[in-house]
Amino acid sequence: MKHRSLLVWCLIVCMALGIISGGKIQAWAGESEMENDRFDISVTVGMDGYAKNMSYIPLHFEITNHGDDFAGKVSVQVTSDYSRAIAYTKDFFASAGEVKPVNMEIPSLSGGDLLNVYIEDDQEQVIYRKTIRAGLIYSKDIYVGILSDDFEGLNFFSGLPVHMSESDQYRFSRIFSLSERNFPESSNGLECLDMIVINHFDTSRLSKEQYRALKGWVADGGVLLVGTGVYGSETLSMFSDDYLPISVGGLLSVTLNFDLEGFEYATRTEPMDYA
Repeated sequence: MKHRSLLVWCLIVCMALGIISGGKIQAWAGESEMENDRFDISVTVGMDGYAKNMSYIPLHFEITNHGDDFAGKVSVQVTSDYSRAIAYTKDFFASAGEVKPVNMEIPSLSGGDLLNVYIEDDQEQVIYRKTIRAGLIYSKDIYVGILSDDFEGLNFFSGLPVHMSESDQYRFSRIFSLSERNFPESSNGLECLDMIVINHFDTSRLSKEQYRALKGWVADGGVLLVGTGVYGSETLSMFSDDYLPISVGGLLSVTLNFDLEGFEYATRTEPMDYA
């Protein structure tokens, strides 16, 4: 876990700004892939391919079920430091023709760069198997998750200089798009993020598990920035439990002057160009 000081930032502005269960499956070392027409799977490892040392790695699957209604499990097998195969498993339900998101996280990929992905039916028979190379990039940037229907409108959060007092150095922010489909269901899946910005987004689209993950991440020291403005009611709809005791009374135009003295040599005028 990170040892960051607890901080919740709630910014009221007028501008428009799974539970994982560890499991064991047989190690099919050396076996060929078992892909078929029943499923199509796309996988995002990390935050768009980025991760941080000593943090959990989120995994996001988009699984298309081309067959009948299906109930089973999705498993991801990785190799540990001691060359042991460890599997992480999650229940999986998909209606006929549905494209189903599945989110989970793994502690590390210290034993190798390969992920073995399996789908098992309700009889624990493997019916789909695929090997994926993670290809992660590890960075010391400040990772900012953007939960918004207007991601491009918030790209000014990209490349901002952040002074690290413990090292007296600057690091830059790197932004990642979040939605109800790829938002983790466990605070571990958010561990690599330093800040989450929520704006112009109907937060009622998040599940109870995702909301619980967000609150757990904040409790562990994550920085939450919430914008309101014209879409304030939708953005705050998830927080009806008084977690953020906020009400929107109206809009007011203000001019803010952020004193950036000392940042002259570290500022950016254009968003970062990601490779």
